[in-house]
Amino acid sequence: MFRLDTRTAAKSSVPRVVVTRSQPGAEALAEELAAHGMDVLTSPLLAPHYEADPQILDYALHAYVGILATSANGLFGLHRACGDEAQDVQPRCYCVGEGTQRVAESLGWPAFHPPSVHDGHSLARWIDAEPSIAKGPWLYPCGAETLDVVPNYLRQRGHEVTSWKVYSMRRLPLSIDDWQSFLVHPALVLFYSPSAVRACREQLQSIPGLRRRVQEVAGVVAIGNTTSEACRQDDWTVVAKAEKPTTDAVVAAIRSAWPEWLSASSQ
Repeated sequence: MFRLDTRTAAKSSVPRVVVTRSQPGAEALAEELAAHGMDVLTSPLLAPHYEADPQILDYALHAYVGILATSANGLFGLHRACGDEAQDVQPRCYCVGEGTQRVAESLGWPAFHPPSVHDGHSLARWIDAEPSIAKGPWLYPCGAETLDVVPNYLRQRGHEVTSWKVYSMRRLPLSIDDWQSFLVHPALVLFYSPSAVRACREQLQSIPGLRRRVQEVAGVVAIGNTTSEACRQDDWTVVAKAEKPTTDAVVAAIRSAWPEWLSASSQ
């Protein structure tokens, strides 16, 4: 979904964005950004593959006091792994956002989104600070490449957490031709996860000098603290961070970052 409009490519009022969000969801986000008047290159780098790690859980599913729901993919993977037992899952899903809460509820599971929570870090802090919440055991359904930030934070504070890898992200080919055509002019790259940052680096490095040229004209809008730090470690210029993975938050971050990045790129 390559939307470059050459009539608007050089206009400073039109943000130009590369959407690397994983499938599913990349096209829907691109459509929404285009509806906000942006030029968009859709380039999903990852797609989920739901297959649970064949481990034996420490407890029966109903014995966990709660599920740490930091992603929709984790919930989908857990639901598939549970099979016929999916409807018997009793622990409440503590969710990082309203979107994740809706996914849990669509799967028939009780769910709660603390109003102050917007990412894994804030979820872990909220759980540890909430006196009515038990120390565990907690179940953390996650991806094969997910960092252990959330369970480690809670374990260090006396909580019992079982991590269960229930999905992996398979890499999709990046269209080098589309990236080279789109990034003739300054643009912003939207990254949702450290895994996407790594996948992008590996593919751009397949052509000598391409990664450096891309990073000269493309700044980054990162979703959350962990992704932002992964981008900085990979030498991207992070010009904005969206605190929530919602369309409104992403649009606001892009609009705030665009004038600054356009000015920096022209110097």
